Amino acid sequence: MIKKQLIMENALELFAKQGIEATSIQQITERSGISKGAFYLSFKSKEELILAIVDYFMANTVADIDRIVKEYSHSSELLYHYFYTMFSMFEQHADFAKVLMMDLPKTVSETLFKRLHYFNGLVVDKLFTIVDVQFPTLQSDMRADIVHVIRGLIGIYTDCFFHTNERVDLHHLCTSIVEKVTVLAEHTTIPSVHKSHLYRNAELEERSLDEVQQLIEQLEQELPAGIARDSLALLAKELSEPSLPPAVVEGLLQNLYLTKETKWLVVFLRPHLQA
Repeated sequence: MIKKQLIMENALELFAKQGIEATSIQQITERSGISKGAFYLSFKSKEELILAIVDYFMANTVADIDRIVKEYSHSSELLYHYFYTMFSMFEQHADFAKVLMMDLPKTVSETLFKRLHYFNGLVVDKLFTIVDVQFPTLQSDMRADIVHVIRGLIGIYTDCFFHTNERVDLHHLCTSIVEKVTVLAEHTTIPSVHKSHLYRNAELEERSLDEVQQLIEQLEQELPAGIARDSLALLAKELSEPSLPPAVVEGLLQNLYLTKETKWLVVFLRPHLQA
């Protein structure tokens, strides 16, 4: 496992168990089996670590959504799989999400909200695609309303994971919500939301090319030899000297997606490529 990801995963477990403020860097390093010096080579502070964890999991979530949009691009099951992906993520990380809402250091709050707004914009983009596939006959001025409804239902039903210890039947929950959205999509005709409202405060600033190249260099140093590292090297070259056909670029991105250590990077790479 890449060292930064090892630190993040161990920190995540400690944060979820005992809170952010109560968890020291010393505890994180002991659990990770590394020295404090090794920690500071990866993160300048605990606050930077928290932001990296949020970046990591949100980027992975967007990558998962991107995958299902491609995999079910001609299927009426697309919306179901979107809900299932989102709720699976909430179920898995509910404890950390609770801690993040109640125990977030003030020093990272503003930066964190900007990051979340950025990822929100990416998710909204995907949702418009999902709505177009799921409801091809929907009148165009109702698209934003249905996207807004989907996001609202995600927020409402997320409470199922935050306020109960009982296991949620995800298949039943997602099937039920798809039914509700379908009723609205098929029987409502008066729009009330403009597309621009869904991007409010969403600062859609991608990672710069230099930042992405630095991330690639860091990963290349730690990744073992194999398909993921070879794909990363080819994509790094493509960033500076574009020459590959779009289908080849897409295949290389899929290789990264299939590897745990590189999956999250796809979200930051894609805007700089022609795939």
